[in-house]
Amino acid sequence: MPYLKTSLFVAALAVGLIAPAAVGTTPAATYGTPVIAHADSTFITSGTIGQDCHWALTNDGKTLTLSGKNATLPNGSPNFAVSPIEALIDAEQDPGQQNYSAEFHADQVTKLVLQDPMNTGTDASSLFSGFMRVDKIDGLENLNTTAATTMNSMFDNDQYLTDLDLSHFDTHNVTDMSSMFSDDELLPSLDLSHLNTKQVTNMSYMFDSDFKLTNLTLGANFDTHGVTDMSYMFSSDARLTNVDLSMFDTSSVTNMHRMFYDDSVLATLDLSHFATPAVTDMGEMFNSDPALTSLTLGTGFDTQNVTTMNHMFAGDTVLASLDTSHFVTTSKLTDTSFMFDGDAALTKLDLSHFDTSNVTDMDHMFDGDAALTQLDLGSFDTSNVTDMSNMFAGTTKLSDLNIANFTTAQVAQFGSMFNGAASLTQLDLSKFVTTGVVAVSYMVGGTGMSNMFAGMTALKRLNIANFDSRVFSTAEYLGEDATTDHLFQGDNQLTELTLGPNTQFLLGLNAGYQGDPDTNHSPDLPAITPSTTYTGKWRAVAGGTLTAPAGKTAYSSDDLVKLYSGENRPTAATTYVWEPLVTLGQPVTIHYVDEQGKSIHATRELSGNVGSSYTITPDSLPDYEFVKASQGALKGTYSAKPQQVTLVYHSTATTPSSDTSSSSSSSNNTSSSSTSSSNSSSSNSSSSNTSSNNTSFNNTSSNSTSSNSTSSNSTSSNSTSSNSTSSNSTSSNNATSTSNANATSTSNTTGTSNANSTSSITSSSTPNVTIPVTKKGQTITAVKKLALYRTPNFSQHTRKFYYAQRPRTKRPQFIITGIAQSRAGHKRYLVRDVTPNAKRKGQTGYLTAKSGFTVNTYYQHAPKRVELLSGTNAYREVALKHRVKHFKRGQVLRVKKLVNYHSTTRLVLTNGTYITGNKAQVLAK
Repeated sequence: MPYLKTSLFVAALAVGLIAPAAVGTTPAATYGTPVIAHADSTFITSGTIGQDCHWALTNDGKTLTLSGKNATLPNGSPNFAVSPIEALIDAEQDPGQQNYSAEFHADQVTKLVLQDPMNTGTDASSLFSGFMRVDKIDGLENLNTTAATTMNSMFDNDQYLTDLDLSHFDTHNVTDMSSMFSDDELLPSLDLSHLNTKQVTNMSYMFDSDFKLTNLTLGANFDTHGVTDMSYMFSSDARLTNVDLSMFDTSSVTNMHRMFYDDSVLATLDLSHFATPAVTDMGEMFNSDPALTSLTLGTGFDTQNVTTMNHMFAGDTVLASLDTSHFVTTSKLTDTSFMFDGDAALTKLDLSHFDTSNVTDMDHMFDGDAALTQLDLGSFDTSNVTDMSNMFAGTTKLSDLNIANFTTAQVAQFGSMFNGAASLTQLDLSKFVTTGVVAVSYMVGGTGMSNMFAGMTALKRLNIANFDSRVFSTAEYLGEDATTDHLFQGDNQLTELTLGPNTQFLLGLNAGYQGDPDTNHSPDLPAITPSTTYTGKWRAVAGGTLTAPAGKTAYSSDDLVKLYSGENRPTAATTYVWEPLVTLGQPVTIHYVDEQGKSIHATRELSGNVGSSYTITPDSLPDYEFVKASQGALKGTYSAKPQQVTLVYHSTATTPSSDTSSSSSSSNNTSSSSTSSSNSSSSNSSSSNTSSNNTSFNNTSSNSTSSNSTSSNSTSSNSTSSNSTSSNSTSSNNATSTSNANATSTSNTTGTSNANSTSSITSSSTPNVTIPVTKKGQTITAVKKLALYRTPNFSQHTRKFYYAQRPRTKRPQFIITGIAQSRAGHKRYLVRDVTPNAKRKGQTGYLTAKSGFTVNTYYQHAPKRVELLSGTNAYREVALKHRVKHFKRGQVLRVKKLVNYHSTTRLVLTNGTYITGNKAQVLAK
């Protein structure tokens, strides 16, 4: 890790103007701007630091021996980014900081020896930090730590350290143990049972990134009653499967941010004894614990002062249940973004007691909770929320969602809010208003409403009449993603859509548009495929019904979108439905049998329009009692195929009588179909007509066409005249006429299978938005959820898998190996996955070239400063060879310039060293 030293201090030290101080007061070197250069000088191998502490270095620079009976090691300093031992030896070796090769480098030492009994000063911070190749400190038992009050980073970044015996350490005065053992990547076990921690207030980062730590013994003396900061305490301990914290007193802790973050094999965690009344930050507390199956939070887990819970349980992919009932008071909570993001095994969640009245950010709150089927948020107060983007995205099994009380007046971000919620059939958005999206501060780089309902493949009804999306037609310059793009993409079962007077879709070159003139925009309302049930058009209900819309004009999906893209939009809320295709269906034939299957009555036929419904209500037959329908159903819909319904009756007759059966059949059965009885006009045939109709029919959309003339006359004992035939004929004709008349005005929007059949061929009619600057060999990073496909022609069948939206440091990275086009002319990237340490690294396929899904992986312009998002090395060469120093996560560095190196970029620091320009590792400030 490069460090800085002021030339005045170094010069003074070199000529002896500054004498070593007493114990605990050793002066610390400060830092200036380094200039790395090379000049001839003598390599110094011994000297004195601290108080009477002699150091000796072998000629190869690999063994460092510290000696001097009762000597005092130098104090650490906030100005030191490295060990004070390294800094002060370095100052003696190269006072002018002109000869890099003459300087001492702790990361080259392989053996560190404390030869004589010696002491620490009052500040032992970073004392042995950065001795990366030392696996054991010989003579550590000679070190007296009684005077130490801080041990911050004392053994930090000792990457080869495998053995550390602290049983003799006296820590009764120590108040700061933050980062004490962080980044000790090979340390397998640590016994702290002898440490006295009664005075300690800071344990942040204490065991952070100890990748091989499997056995941690804390003991009864590990007192935490005064600790206020436990952030990152056990973060990124990749081998830690369990940890006993039953002795922890957390009553004074205020910060638990990332306390158990990224513990990749931690399976169980019992915090039932934790008391957290003072905690204000629980952000990312259990984030990215992919093996966590059991998390116990007790009654003392108090959230009354917590303000942030962002990412708190995110990425706990196998956690199936979570009890938050102890979160009794959350009135100070302001941030719940990503709180349950990616909890793919979570099946239920009770948040009815949550107080969200002060929450402003709920983006990605339930994103990717693929096993969640029901979610009741009826008690949520969303009056102050400004961001709901991706809130329910990827909740593929969620079929029951209560958001009826959501108020959205302040919300500026709705993008992808329900994207991929593939099991929801309807949404109650009655209290949604979208006036908040006009807030400029959120529109810049914002999402607006893009993809808000995309991928809701089961959605049938949607009412957005109260939405105001007019701003998107004039505000393109404020944010390229702040649009109504892809609003309905993939919603192939959406058959009922209500739009309002302020609904306006952005289609590109609308009046006032100031964006890329080559950019096309569309809400991607799926085209309706014509079928035997639907015409392929939308029609307004307009005084009709959902099954018989009465609007004057039928619209294709594209035409409907265009209607709502200009200024001449309908002025009232209007409901549009799929226009039904009126087609006479095949008949439903009704059979009457007894329990032995013998026919007891003449068959009947019902007819109606395809998609319209019918209902059969069996009437009583003399000496018979209806039992069941053994074939078909009493309720159904007419279809293009003939249907059979068999009604089974039980005989109630005690003595069979052949003399009366015919008479009974012809004279007593007076219940008749409405068509036959009402339309017969010839008087002599009424008895004959009614004799054959023993079932009452409720035909929803049309009167049944009866075949009375065929069966009733043969059944009747009276031989009627031709009037009977005439009567029947008239009845039949009138029934047919009535049926046809009704068929023109009634139908029923059934036929789910037909709606489903359109999904495989429904596509957007507009080309994709592309990024023209991207080229072969360039590295890109996914910033949104996107899919990798086998071919440039995207479909469900060619899709390999999805990449989920990830935090900045874990986003998928790709190198573009080619540019392709789909059959429809859409631009695609042929890529290879180059994400470091990722399971899918090496995967190849095609990605979308639409803007907003990917960005450059590397900075293209030099920022003035960068914050390190992870531990980062600086190198002497642009190829990142010959490491100079290691920087710790969170440090802010000054940047001199940016240079290109092959398909990447490097940032040149003010001291001339190079670090990566990868946005996953550094953040421009």
